[in-house]
Amino acid sequence: MRRLSLTLLLLLATIAYAFPNGTVPPFFEYQFKIGDQWEFRQITESSITQKVMNKDQKIQHHLEGEYLLEVLDYDHKRAKIAVTFQFISMNITTPMGRMQMSSKSDQSSRPSDMDKTLNALIGKTFYLYLSRRGYCSEINGLSTLIDHAITKATGNDFLSQHEVRQLMEEAFSTNSITDSFQKGLLIYPLHAVAQGEQWQEFNQRFGQFTLDNETVWTLTNTNYDHLVYEGKTTFNDTPESRQKGIHYQSPKGNAFTRIITDRTSGWPKQVTQQQNFSMVMHSASHTDEIPMEVKATTSFTIKKIKREQ
Repeated sequence: MRRLSLTLLLLLATIAYAFPNGTVPPFFEYQFKIGDQWEFRQITESSITQKVMNKDQKIQHHLEGEYLLEVLDYDHKRAKIAVTFQFISMNITTPMGRMQMSSKSDQSSRPSDMDKTLNALIGKTFYLYLSRRGYCSEINGLSTLIDHAITKATGNDFLSQHEVRQLMEEAFSTNSITDSFQKGLLIYPLHAVAQGEQWQEFNQRFGQFTLDNETVWTLTNTNYDHLVYEGKTTFNDTPESRQKGIHYQSPKGNAFTRIITDRTSGWPKQVTQQQNFSMVMHSASHTDEIPMEVKATTSFTIKKIKREQ
């Protein structure tokens, strides 16, 4: 009996030495379990400065979104996740004035068509496919939800439909939503890394634009219940590209991202990102050139919802 007890003590001591503070080794991929739910909240503050006729014009944008994520199914490669709209709010300030839009606007006091569109999305679900490494590989059902919400809010007013659709495409197109979720979900390296180690990740999308960018990630800190990653992104100067009839060139900028992940589930808990970006936009006829500078700060809070026992 004493020998068995001594063996157990030695085993426990070995485990404690291998994993300080009695912690388990961290996961460098997402752990999925059917029925697991996560509250995903995003807040973005952005400022766009355009120089038009030698005068600066500033556009400020505030976006808040809350989503409920639930794992429906998974295999060894990826999971199918239901994403349900919980709350949406947008404030846009331009030289022409200010627009405030929210899914929580009082629907009985003459809400705008944009308010009604956002309200029509609440409780509606689309589907996100997330790989174990953290790639948002596919989104299904979002465009149909947006179309139905716009039609429900605007009826047969085709002019209003056009105006609302323009705003919705900027914030809630499949590309925009994919980019938003990808910012809040760390893409893990192909292998485990130790504190201080780095790896590179390449992407070809930045919001509504298709640009080459490179991020150097570093595991900066390990703790008994979380890990901290920091990423420095550089937007590379690429050949002139085309986006919806508008040309842009000389893109350059950078971003800094800090992500705190849960040690055992691999899911992020908190994400902050600051980015600075500039480029020159001009019309298809090349007659008008508009220098543009973008500054944005985005934060994500991701909480696992505890199941009732």
